[in-house]
Amino acid sequence: MSARSRLVTALVLLFGLSLALPLAVSQAQNRSAEVESLTMQLLELNNQYHVAPPAKQPQLLNELIRVVMVRKALLADLIENDPKEALRLWMPENSRTGLHPKIQAHVEEALSAEGTLQILHEDRNQGSRYLHFLWTGPDTRYALHFASEPRALKTGDHVRVTGLQLNGAVALSGSNMTVLAAALPNTLGAQKTLMILVNFQDNAAQPYSATDALSVLSTTSGFDMENSYQQTWLTSDVAGWFTIPLSSSVCDYGALASYANSAATAAGFNLSAYPRHVYAFPNNACGWWGLGTVGGNPSQAWINGSLQ
Repeated sequence: MSARSRLVTALVLLFGLSLALPLAVSQAQNRSAEVESLTMQLLELNNQYHVAPPAKQPQLLNELIRVVMVRKALLADLIENDPKEALRLWMPENSRTGLHPKIQAHVEEALSAEGTLQILHEDRNQGSRYLHFLWTGPDTRYALHFASEPRALKTGDHVRVTGLQLNGAVALSGSNMTVLAAALPNTLGAQKTLMILVNFQDNAAQPYSATDALSVLSTTSGFDMENSYQQTWLTSDVAGWFTIPLSSSVCDYGALASYANSAATAAGFNLSAYPRHVYAFPNNACGWWGLGTVGGNPSQAWINGSLQ
């Protein structure tokens, strides 16, 4: 490529970037304005419903449902991508309680809850991100989205959060989380680790052997020992391969871990003897190649596809 060609390419990229940034800001502003407008429409339609004759109420209720579903989708996007703006647009609780019961279920509400924190780090071929979840029961999980940076946290911390909840997603500021009991660290000395190899009911491939997996764990142990100044290393075992009743077209790492644990237990492994579990499997629908809990307990990691 000539110097002139490179210059033209650079200018095109720079010009494209300069257009993209204002466009993204404009789209976000439009989304916020639309949520505000839909909130006003919702409250006005709700008032009309309450004073309308019975014959007209079904029509108004259908319009209420249409408006609230559009608003719900836009606000859910804001909670995930701009939680600070979502908190600004929060419908007051007294307005929410005045809505028709069929509408209330699709409107955000205040949440105050205690539970166990789970922090995951997700690695992709392009970029990575942290995910925060609050478990308030064995089957109840909230995805947490912070409007401001939270304090240092670990998986296993017992916390209390307050925020805005919609469809299991919560917008909150970092200051609205209180650690009630911190998880105990467990990072020094030998880290007993079990890697469980699983494949799927629609893909029974075994892309590497248990011996290869053990070799990778040994290499990892050496890396950990060197970088911790001989304070941390792995003592590892490998279980599997096991075929689990899960399709590779589904990204459900929680179910994958549960099935893998059951298969390893049935094969005679005592999982309680291993504080660290690693799940390795052929490529599936998950867009990431690696996922792992951050700090604290329990310790889990998932490796999707190539084992390196």
